[in-house]
Amino acid sequence: MRAPDLAPTFPDRCRVAFLNIIGPFVLQRCGHFVQWEAADVLNTSLRWVCGDLLAAQGSRS
Repeated sequence: MRAPDLAPTFPDRCRVAFLNIIGPFVLQRCGHFVQWEAADVLNTSLRWVCGDLLAAQGSRS
């Protein structure tokens, strides 16, 4: 099942529009509250995207 407002061509259009894209992530049976419904995926993704910032923050403490 897919979101009714999400065109089937959305992932392909994202690949063309965003050169440094990670994703899009397709989370089955997940709504607008990703932090509740798929916290493990969200947290892992944030670590991937923000790894350099998290490392810099850790080096300051």
